[in-house]
Amino acid sequence: MDATAQDVTKIEANLPCGASPTLFVVCSPQGGGLPSGELVLFSMQVSGPIPLSLPVGDTARDSVFIDAGGDPATKSKATPEAPDVASQGTNVTYQLIFNDPGTTIQDVGILAVDRRAKNEFFRTNARVGVNGNDVIFVVPKVEIGTVKGLRGGTFLGSRAAQGDATRGGQDVVPGGRHASFGLIPYPG
Repeated sequence: MDATAQDVTKIEANLPCGASPTLFVVCSPQGGGLPSGELVLFSMQVSGPIPLSLPVGDTARDSVFIDAGGDPATKSKATPEAPDVASQGTNVTYQLIFNDPGTTIQDVGILAVDRRAKNEFFRTNARVGVNGNDVIFVVPKVEIGTVKGLRGGTFLGSRAAQGDATRGGQDVVPGGRHASFGLIPYPG
């Protein structure tokens, strides 16, 4: 979406940071508002309502994985431990994280990772809205650059430290079946 300043004002009014009776929107505390220009909008639906608060021992991640082109060495690859890794073939990730693994507090935040950069974690102006079982990502394309394709993923489970959440074995499909992860081509 090529957003004018007026479009951005409408988006921010409809997805205000914080909780409302029907919507929960997370914005990065370090980021600013959405800039005008191209915005990457990605929406996905999960099988049931997303809990907005979890027990301390649990974590949840709702993610959009993006193939931003560049050096193939920067892209996630399947491993024997994680043959069905949801981030396979992608190098930019935006995650809404409930109860960050490796910590002991109840929290929620946005993680932005660009594996093409030496310092892969970065501040973002993205926002993520949750409404029942719908998740909506609004990401300034200027943060990504090229977008070739994207896919969504959701994980809910143990909060025990799992290392790189986008490459972990938690993405293996139950029953030992191998999922085929395709990317949705980006028309922009």
